[in-house]
Amino acid sequence: SVEGEDEPDSEWLIRRARIGIRAHVAGWIAAYVEGDFGRGTARLTDGYVDLEFDPRFELRTGQFKVPFDELEFISSRELPVIERDGLPRGAAGFTPNSLLDDLGYNSRDIGVRWSGSWDRWSAAAGVFNGSGDNEPDIDDGKQLAARLTIDLGGTWRLAGAWTGIRVSEPPDPEAVGATWYQAAELAVTAGEYAEPGWRLLGQSFVGENYDPEVLGDDDATFVALQGIASYHIPLYRTPYLIAWEPVLRLAWTRIDDAFVADPAPVDGLAVDPGEAETTLATAGVNLYWREYAVTQVQLDWLDAEPGGSDVAFRLQVGLGF
Repeated sequence: SVEGEDEPDSEWLIRRARIGIRAHVAGWIAAYVEGDFGRGTARLTDGYVDLEFDPRFELRTGQFKVPFDELEFISSRELPVIERDGLPRGAAGFTPNSLLDDLGYNSRDIGVRWSGSWDRWSAAAGVFNGSGDNEPDIDDGKQLAARLTIDLGGTWRLAGAWTGIRVSEPPDPEAVGATWYQAAELAVTAGEYAEPGWRLLGQSFVGENYDPEVLGDDDATFVALQGIASYHIPLYRTPYLIAWEPVLRLAWTRIDDAFVADPAPVDGLAVDPGEAETTLATAGVNLYWREYAVTQVQLDWLDAEPGGSDVAFRLQVGLGF
């Protein structure tokens, strides 16, 4: 395996330690504030107010998740994988979730969002700063995002989403005004948390990779595919352990027209000019002691140089309650 420079071989950390406060007023006003105290720091994750005028017309304002990337919508305590980003610490390469996060497409942000639901479908659209969570608005441009979800029957759902970020600074310092950069998603999901049987997530992304810091430029684009499957098996005769769940993830990310300004690797990733590709596989098992008391044991395997001999591994054990 390859090791990241200046990275320890192993690490114990409290990944998430969150406290939230929820309030309801007059039956149609709701507020939620959540702070994260994991990793030795304190930061605001969510802080918003919902105005629930009607199921077809609800407004949310504050800091919350942009309606893009189905995996981001799954609560941290209900994730079938330990981390949304399966990139081993210190390793070079990109995963679908990490690339979207680096480009700002799927981050929490400050903004306003409308959402509505009907019999078989729901929709959401909003405008955001485009700077990410807990960050000041540093650009005149803004981010727009929209999402449509259709109930296919049973627990199956199909969703499509689009987002665009208006950037007035680099990657094109000679540009006059600002430029819009876009990404689109198609996702299908099935199953429910801690319910017997399959739980599935499939995603595909295409978009523009405008940031030189992540191998991008004005012409760079990306495509990403990701699939996650788990099978929940209840146990009725085992003391304390109520269920176990094998889980598998496969993901592939490719950046076309990758920008390499000099021979030195960018973010530790040495690639041929014109392309950068990463393959990720995760396998493991989730052990349920109670509904939200779970031990997860998973191995991540990542190849950031297809056909090469160097790959990165990460063995993770997660304790959630």
